Amino acid sequence: MCLVLLLCSGMHLSAAEPATDSVILFAKTYENHAWGHIFEGITVDDAGNLFSFSDDSGLERLLLPVKPKPDTPQSIRENYQTGKKFIKKVDIDKLKKMHGLVPMVAVASMSPRISMGRDMGKYSWVAYYFKDGKYKSVVFKIDGDDTCHRLATATEVLVDWLDSLPKN
Repeated sequence: MCLVLLLCSGMHLSAAEPATDSVILFAKTYENHAWGHIFEGITVDDAGNLFSFSDDSGLERLLLPVKPKPDTPQSIRENYQTGKKFIKKVDIDKLKKMHGLVPMVAVASMSPRISMGRDMGKYSWVAYYFKDGKYKSVVFKIDGDDTCHRLATATEVLVDWLDSLPKN
């Protein structure tokens, strides 16, 4: 009986997990280092898998060395692994449409950064894409302690779409 439960639960978990070569296309994150460490949010990969992640390891995390900025599909996946949970599949046609807007947003200038407060943390809306044979990230909006956004009309479309996705 236990073996059957283990096999079934293992099959269930693997069905929800994306292939190891999946590429994260979008992330919406919240990060705060006031009195500890919180890093949580959602990601969407190229197969349309929507995941949540959460790293609230507190003060211990601040004692670890700073990781280099993720710049490969594998390092970006690793960046969002802690507490990862499958939420649902997103519409693949909508995903392709949204990702098609990224190159336009990536070349837009950023608005001036405005300080809004302290210890509020930082929300980031990010897209990942290939350009000139390299994997690149583009932050298209930041909100929290500071606020700024890309000056492209598609920025609002991308932010609204990511905000509409469930977080758990």
